[in-house]
Amino acid sequence: MKPFSISPEYYYNHHEDIQKREIPESLTERIGSTEFDAEGKIELKNSILDLSIVYGKELEAVNLAKGSEIYKKEDDDNWRMLHELKLNDCKGNELDLSPYLDKYRTAFLIKTNKKNGGRFFFDDSYQPAITVRADVLSMNGIITLLHEIGHLELINKQVKTGPDKNYYYSRAVSYIKTFNKKLFTKEERENPDFLEYIASYVLQTERDAWAFCLNKLRPFIRAGSINKEDILVMAHDWALQSYNDRLNSTLNPSLIESIKMKLVGSINTLLNRT
Repeated sequence: MKPFSISPEYYYNHHEDIQKREIPESLTERIGSTEFDAEGKIELKNSILDLSIVYGKELEAVNLAKGSEIYKKEDDDNWRMLHELKLNDCKGNELDLSPYLDKYRTAFLIKTNKKNGGRFFFDDSYQPAITVRADVLSMNGIITLLHEIGHLELINKQVKTGPDKNYYYSRAVSYIKTFNKKLFTKEERENPDFLEYIASYVLQTERDAWAFCLNKLRPFIRAGSINKEDILVMAHDWALQSYNDRLNSTLNPSLIESIKMKLVGSINTLLNRT
């Protein structure tokens, strides 16, 4: 299966009108009804999709939440580690995220709402991890998880092929810094060239993470098991709300608008290639 690809010039030349819409219920609803225990295996099924996960309540889950900058103490009892996740449809398509969960420690929140998202990050020892606040028993949560895995897979590929491992980790850290202006130095905050680089980097990494996610879901989309238009609406919502909220404190309005328009345009193109 040929992976998605877009020429670098696309990021700078393609714009598309954008409009905010709510994430469809088809993505936010659970594939089946259940409750979480401290640990165990959950198997859910509807008329189209089968989902199974293996999870556990471990101290590491809370520690990861603390490290991802989305921690709230009142959620301590609601964090779990995700060890396996497998998705199948009635057309015979399969998606097994367990190998990625072995590589990237993943914690998820069992009490969520449809506005919640996810984060990838590196701990003090530069070990990669993911936290997911979206419901992992819904397609919204699975797409969120895939998107964050996509970020880490791309960084991991750069580390393996690049000349300087620390350089690529520093790029990952600089990406995270784009969402926290306090972590910039005074010189960085006042340097327009540096902020332009950050804007370009955000655009490219977000597009590439979406490409990874959609490539994994393409068999399900082509089979009609997951609605392409619903994913597009979700992607638009992320581009217009989540990215916008996090970038507002760092970049000037013109750069933010450029990022949003180009990102939504690139996501549209990716989906049109399914």
